[in-house]
Amino acid sequence: MIGALLAAAAGCDKEPCAACQEEEAEIRHVVFESESDGEDHRVGESLLYVFGPTGELIGCHAAVEGAFDFFLTDDVYDFEAVVNKADLPTAGVTRTQLLQTLTTLAENAPDHLVMRGALDAHRIETDEKITVEVQRIAAKVSCVVHTAFPERLAALPFEIDAIYLTNVAGAQLLSLADLTPDASSIWYNKMDAEGPGEDVPYDLIFKQIGRTMGPDESFDAGVSLYAYPNACADDHGREAWSARCTRLVVRARLGDRLTYYPVTLDPVLPNRHYLVDLTVAGYGVEHPEDRLSDYANVLPSVTVVPWDDGGSLEGLY
Repeated sequence: MIGALLAAAAGCDKEPCAACQEEEAEIRHVVFESESDGEDHRVGESLLYVFGPTGELIGCHAAVEGAFDFFLTDDVYDFEAVVNKADLPTAGVTRTQLLQTLTTLAENAPDHLVMRGALDAHRIETDEKITVEVQRIAAKVSCVVHTAFPERLAALPFEIDAIYLTNVAGAQLLSLADLTPDASSIWYNKMDAEGPGEDVPYDLIFKQIGRTMGPDESFDAGVSLYAYPNACADDHGREAWSARCTRLVVRARLGDRLTYYPVTLDPVLPNRHYLVDLTVAGYGVEHPEDRLSDYANVLPSVTVVPWDDGGSLEGLY
């Protein structure tokens, strides 16, 4: 569980109206953070939506801490929680419209990642406590590099210049309903052809390293990169852009030759942590879109685990 919006329905101290069977309830939610290391579990701005059985908005609370009143009838409700996303409507929106809202990678920061959660068709009982789990839209990628150079290459200097992502999907609906190929309308660092720019979240996808390694050494880069979901089929063509898999790239210099070690992430799913373990025993490829699988002297592996070290969003009705 990444985070949770916890709630309890408060009973009324008077007899409910026989015609409407309504009870007044107070909504309150506050933030607490997990004890996990790092910044990417932080909860900042939060929005709690309560929708009626036909998708109409019953109430929305836009503050990190506070309360508001509305009426609960003897019916089922849908709950939506959105965290760390600005410019969302708080009135006059249906659930369908809310979930069709686009979120972009550029809205994120390592300590401010967009999260969303839902609880469907729930009937609230008096004094009941409920939980709405939230999870990040983005995935996290980290990398460990090992060298295992043979004797003929062991004397050459080996320096990791940078570790970064290419072909990064940059947009996704809050619903996460469409993870089909080419679902993203925004792409960053296509085929490694883009540098820093005003519209590129460079701090999320690129890290300068500058680390020299010996011929038999391990190096945990200690960096986290972030990407939005990407389920594209792969394409290694260099001539023209087409939607394709996201790659983690280790850019290095072995001797006097610049070389690349790209590792394909297929697919990139939301709220996953991709742990890339790369053993380098020789030269990589000339371009990040070349197939690393053709080179037996580079051994990559990718472990995918749930990314469950998040904070929590607590609420009380």
